[in-house]
Amino acid sequence: MPPRAPHAGKVLGRRGSPGGLGTKIQSMQDLPLDILVEIFSVSHPRDLLNLARTATAFRNFLMSRSTAGSLWKKARETVEDLPDCPAYLSEPAYANLMFFTHCHNCLKPNVQTVIFEFSVRYCPACKKKRVVDGETLGLGMFTLVVEMETRCKDDILNCIRVGKGAKEEEYHHSPEVHTAFKDWDAIPEKDKAARSAFAKRSAAAVKLVEQTCPQLYAWKDTQTQARADAIESTRSQRFSDILGRLRDEGWDEEINAMDQKTRDALYSQASYARRAAELTDRAWANIRDAAHASMEKVRRDRLDREQRSVLIERFKGLSQALADGRPPGWWYTAADDMDPHLVDFALTPEVREIAEAPESASDPGVPRWPVDDVRAMYERIVQRWRRERKTELIAMLTGAMPELEGVDSPLELAVAAFSCCRPGCERKAPLRWPEVLAHPCTRLSALSTDSNKDVYASALLSLDPRERPHSMEYLLVDPQMVHNLCAVMEAYGLDPLHTTLKSLDEVEDRLQCVECFTEREDGIKFEAFDWVRALLHYDDPSHEARGVSCRLELLDKKDSKAVCQEELRLRGRRDLNLPDHYRLGCTHCRCHHCDSELMMMNHLKYM
Repeated sequence: MPPRAPHAGKVLGRRGSPGGLGTKIQSMQDLPLDILVEIFSVSHPRDLLNLARTATAFRNFLMSRSTAGSLWKKARETVEDLPDCPAYLSEPAYANLMFFTHCHNCLKPNVQTVIFEFSVRYCPACKKKRVVDGETLGLGMFTLVVEMETRCKDDILNCIRVGKGAKEEEYHHSPEVHTAFKDWDAIPEKDKAARSAFAKRSAAAVKLVEQTCPQLYAWKDTQTQARADAIESTRSQRFSDILGRLRDEGWDEEINAMDQKTRDALYSQASYARRAAELTDRAWANIRDAAHASMEKVRRDRLDREQRSVLIERFKGLSQALADGRPPGWWYTAADDMDPHLVDFALTPEVREIAEAPESASDPGVPRWPVDDVRAMYERIVQRWRRERKTELIAMLTGAMPELEGVDSPLELAVAAFSCCRPGCERKAPLRWPEVLAHPCTRLSALSTDSNKDVYASALLSLDPRERPHSMEYLLVDPQMVHNLCAVMEAYGLDPLHTTLKSLDEVEDRLQCVECFTEREDGIKFEAFDWVRALLHYDDPSHEARGVSCRLELLDKKDSKAVCQEELRLRGRRDLNLPDHYRLGCTHCRCHHCDSELMMMNHLKYM
């Protein structure tokens, strides 16, 4: 008899109590045999096996092949398209395998995985212990295969295959393997006929299982799909009933406005709608508040989408008004990269107030942006925006260098150098005012508001996903950079706290590192630097490798002049890479990704 399910055979009610399970079973046993046979013949196989597990009399009758064989067959006929019972299984074992979902080893419930090749259901833990990899069977199995004179172990043992091609692996049933070894060893080695018969029986049994399994798997897949379809049908009907209740309570217009995508989202996200249970009055009372909350969210999302669409059109109009206000023959220049972009302009309070103004009955839709007014507003905002950025940078600078407090125009000093701390930024040269405003990394921060909650910011992002508002998030005053810069100015004999960037750029003298003499083909044994390259030379890895510090000194006037002439000659060479503190820009659009001549040529080709 197959393994008994948990609690099988236990009486769940008091036998003596009226209507108890024991009383009902006893009443059935008192029925005439012909009536019982009629009942059994129209019962489900699962019911027959449950009856056999509840009373000894039913067990003795239903487990008898001679008396109950036809009853099991008739019971199987009540199940649509159920394959016939395999010859290698008894009817009760077949019913247990197909209709009872407990693990055949530990009796864990709700196990849906059936291994028809082994005629078992195993939970994951038991499957791991009782299903073995063919490779682990080792030499003993190889010996058995040789002694049986078969081609491979798959001819005498049932197996399941996982994977395809070269990655295919075979697994066997551990109890079956042990039984095969035991039965084979029980046959005397000299009894060749018995051993040959055993091998043939084993091969025939494996072949029979291989022929039967496809039908069993196909039926189970059909039942699984039918069950899934029935569950989905119940869920769909429940969802329709929920919408019907919501219509009755005032949500009819909102439901009619929902598109299929919104319906699907509501169906998938609302757990109360996906329960595979009929919607009763009691169930509706329990989920009513949650359903109304979901519809409130649907309405908010719809209004947000409509507002976003209006805002996008208004931003397009704003962009066009700015373009129309430019003089004829206008092109982008490097100075324009240091001005606020459309996203910065649109995020200002005065522009936002206009863009979010409600539609009027006389002029619904997108308001017109007066070109002259927009251009004048833009010029005012540019000046204010620059003042605000300048104030931020001064605060950053004086916070790192308190000695600059009270200094007039500290950003004009050569020591006013900013660095970018964004991971991946290759900029090594210091960033200066006002060029720091055009540094690409200042346009890589996300919108300052949560675009999922702020419809205005979300619409602005939808207009051009590449555009980001200006941010100082990645800028800082690097103490090491300032220290090295002061050392460069001191090598020139200049006071770091009073030297402006303009005066430093005008210095024609050149520097050399006394620790880094380099043999050159022209006989010169030093490398010369202007102040920018001298600053970058401080981070030369050769210093650390040799355990020395960078020490700069001035070249004499003659050598400095020769170096300046060579720099002038090389400046026009187009085959040389641009230094990392120079970038190419596009006069037709705001292009932030052209750091080489080749990249700019490709941009112009495909723009």
